[in-house]
Amino acid sequence: MQEGTNISENEKNEVQTKKKLKLTKPHVAMISACATTLVFFLAFSCYGCSYQPVSPPTQEEAKASFEKMYNSTWLLDTAEGVPTLPEIGGQTIEKIVIEQKREDSTSVSASLYIPRNAPMLVQLTYQEGYGFLMKAGSTLLPCKLLYSASKDGKSETLTLLGNDSNTHCYYLKK
Repeated sequence: MQEGTNISENEKNEVQTKKKLKLTKPHVAMISACATTLVFFLAFSCYGCSYQPVSPPTQEEAKASFEKMYNSTWLLDTAEGVPTLPEIGGQTIEKIVIEQKREDSTSVSASLYIPRNAPMLVQLTYQEGYGFLMKAGSTLLPCKLLYSASKDGKSETLTLLGNDSNTHCYYLKK
């Protein structure tokens, strides 16, 4: 008799387990919402990928970067606020305009646009293992400029990096 009783108890447990595994409409809705959220995180989490610090370019990469930077305008990306650089007196550089290539030079002229000031003329020169140096006259600015492009080549970014503060200012090509 005990065997018959045990079988019926096992059957009851199986029936209860099956009832517990049944998904109701609220459960399906919650799982769908979680899956949708996960898809959005995976799809849009790479927004900041282009803003990751990049390593200084090699000599060949610097030449290629210079070619892409000539005669271009770059605007400050203010999506995360307006960053200031302590290295240049806590000011914001809103725009960088890089001039055309000069045949006899290994550097290029650029203008830095700071609000309520005249544009600052600087020279960009590549230094291996460092990136692009910025000189205003004979004064070396304590920041460097790094160029990066997305893997698909559709977006380009300049990163102005403060040497002491490690502040990153991102500029998008206009």
